[in-house]
Amino acid sequence: MKIFPSCGQSLDSPDRLDVLAGSGLLDSLPEESFDRYTRLAVALLKAEVSIVSLVDDHRQFFKSQVGCQEGWRFSLATPGASGIFARSMKGIVFTKFIEMVEAQYSIETAEDMISACNLPNGGAYTSVGTYDHHEMVSLLQQLSRMSGRPIPDLLRTYGNFLFGQFARMYPAFFDGVRSSIDFAGRIESVIHVEVLKLYPDAELPRFDVTSITPDHLQFIYRSDRHLGDLAHGLLEACIIHFGEQETVTLERANLSQPGDPICFTMTRKP
Repeated sequence: MKIFPSCGQSLDSPDRLDVLAGSGLLDSLPEESFDRYTRLAVALLKAEVSIVSLVDDHRQFFKSQVGCQEGWRFSLATPGASGIFARSMKGIVFTKFIEMVEAQYSIETAEDMISACNLPNGGAYTSVGTYDHHEMVSLLQQLSRMSGRPIPDLLRTYGNFLFGQFARMYPAFFDGVRSSIDFAGRIESVIHVEVLKLYPDAELPRFDVTSITPDHLQFIYRSDRHLGDLAHGLLEACIIHFGEQETVTLERANLSQPGDPICFTMTRKP
């Protein structure tokens, strides 16, 4: 397979699409290594707009950009597509994120973040609504600029906050559960089943258990949104919730596979 297809190769070439999918770049979060080149192109060429884009068989994804309007910077349909492609995210993820910003920074910071993002709905999210997950990317980017904290750090912090919120909102999920390993082992088979009863159209990540004992759990996290740092924060908070921060370790290994899955391992110390 050629890494770089010939100039005459069709956009829907299976070889080209396989390489693109395997890169793990589609719908990934912004990265400085790409942003550096778009800024450099604007500076050297004195251009108003610079874009690093990836094109699959039905859309164009902007991995990095300078000068684009917020409303269309991340994902556009390619010619012939039926419309703008967007993976959805439940509104409760947005409302709780804004609550976290208000609690850990200030209400003014949350308002400034929302205003700067120029969101389609002005940030008027409802917990039961469904929204384009790229809006969350915009909010994360803006909060990173305002706070000076990297996005992975913000996602882990949000994961910590979100777990605490879920524990208060859905105490039934914790009935009969005595440890963080037990709880995490039920995410895919029990908790996600219950979440889908509450939010039938939710698009949930996968937590595929590969090994489990009372003192050890290993599973593979997979998500098209590449929010492994959020999952990491949720697991950290889970361990703290059960008072096991001194007795249970959490390890993470990024796997070199299509989709960038992550292997998480939780182990109780002897």
